[in-house]
Amino acid sequence: MNVDDSSDPRQTPPVVVVRYAGRSMWPLFQEGDLLIVASVAPAAIEAGDCLVFVRQSGHQAVHRVIQTAPRLVTKGDAHRRPDDEPVDPARVVGRVVERIRSGRATPVRGGTAGSLTALFFGVAGRLDPLSAGRGGRVARTIRRLLTPMGAGLLRRAHREATDDGVAVTTRGGRVVAWRLGGEWTTPWPWSLVVDPASLDAPR
Repeated sequence: MNVDDSSDPRQTPPVVVVRYAGRSMWPLFQEGDLLIVASVAPAAIEAGDCLVFVRQSGHQAVHRVIQTAPRLVTKGDAHRRPDDEPVDPARVVGRVVERIRSGRATPVRGGTAGSLTALFFGVAGRLDPLSAGRGGRVARTIRRLLTPMGAGLLRRAHREATDDGVAVTTRGGRVVAWRLGGEWTTPWPWSLVVDPASLDAPR
């Protein structure tokens, strides 16, 4: 959806809003996040930027740039290996500049800061309770140990309606979980403390 109505493209770059789906950029982006995507010139793309682009198959993807020359190479933060095919600069929709989750906006860094973010989430993100691998088993064990802390957190949290569904937030405004449709999602690192199954239990 193009939300920019500027008549002079030199003043405000076109902006696109994309709803994220998938797990390749977990936990930075999670199911249902809204991504604010600004147009970017090919020469301005840097390693560490998160790009929205169209694959040769025609499917849209959101991955991070890890190499700009001689080819534009991307990788999902949650993946261990780069994408199989380089990105055609002509197929780039834009660079992600902001993430909106349950109505709260967070800047998305690119360049060197983005590369450091990718390194952190590449390691920390392996502690995913939904993963079938070793990281998932460790994450589920951590969550079982931290269940009392999670229960206390939920007692102090409150639920509020959003444009998309329901969000559970702490008093400080941090989103602990949100529900789009019928399923709860808990963002990292809250997923290591809160079991989504407990959110529908009697309080």
